[in-house]
Amino acid sequence: MKNGLTLRESENSVTIYSRGYEKNLHRNRLESWYDVYPFSSVLWAHQIADNTRYGQWHLTRQNYHQIALELELENEVVYVQSGQRTILSPGDLYITRPGDTVTMQNSGTAPSRQLQLLISGSNAQIMMDSLKIMHGMKFRPAPEDGAFFRSRMENFFALLQKKELPESWLNSLACHEILLFLADCINKNQHELKEIPKPVMELLKIMNSENGQHDSIEDLAQNCGISNRSIFRLFKKYIGVTPHAYRQRLQMEKARYLLKNTSESIKEIAEKLGFRTAFYFSSVFSRSVGVSPSGYRKKQSHNNIG
Repeated sequence: MKNGLTLRESENSVTIYSRGYEKNLHRNRLESWYDVYPFSSVLWAHQIADNTRYGQWHLTRQNYHQIALELELENEVVYVQSGQRTILSPGDLYITRPGDTVTMQNSGTAPSRQLQLLISGSNAQIMMDSLKIMHGMKFRPAPEDGAFFRSRMENFFALLQKKELPESWLNSLACHEILLFLADCINKNQHELKEIPKPVMELLKIMNSENGQHDSIEDLAQNCGISNRSIFRLFKKYIGVTPHAYRQRLQMEKARYLLKNTSESIKEIAEKLGFRTAFYFSSVFSRSVGVSPSGYRKKQSHNNIG
């Protein structure tokens, strides 16, 4: 609490709430999944909410660290970004990208109801860039697209309610699909981006499993019945990065989790993640994260004590 405002910090992101904000907020429905490994996956929906806000309120997200998709259901809400004021009416969608700073506030006195989906992960920024989804934008889908998009958002209530690790890859896949569909609507492309091809889905499933760390991408592609060249092209088109880059990000997220939450040695973690040597693992980790595995573990241990 500072000067009557509530602050919530996460990494380099800060969310500032107006005084009494929690009393103005009613969660009609809420499902979240924060407390397990998949939350740190390359693309992961960790919260879906159906919110109604009453009275006078505002909140500011500074350097937001995740994707927020907010669909207005009833009445209006105001967004302010870079000095530009935008009013959302029922059927409008507001997209917040990682790194955005945006303020939300009431518009008049009528209660405002929204469907809100929050997506995190190391691939979030890259995915938004590759799909050319702009910073802080309002978008109004066509009626038929709006109904389909809302049904896709509603599906996340069931996905997050189950919290079943063996099927957690479905969460990541659903994130890719809803962002692809959104980009398709925004860019008015007619090249059937609504459905991810089956070989890509299969490879995503394998790579997100415990068994997908040791085989080469070439072998995994062959197991999915597709050539290495084709899977490379499809991955770039639908996921935004190459299969190798996707798996390396996945490995680094798993490594950060293991370093923070287990006492396994660097060598054991390297072997578990499919690296040939601990030295090579340490080199990749240092290049990706900016600190050595031992340095990262030491820093996390210090933060937990503090």
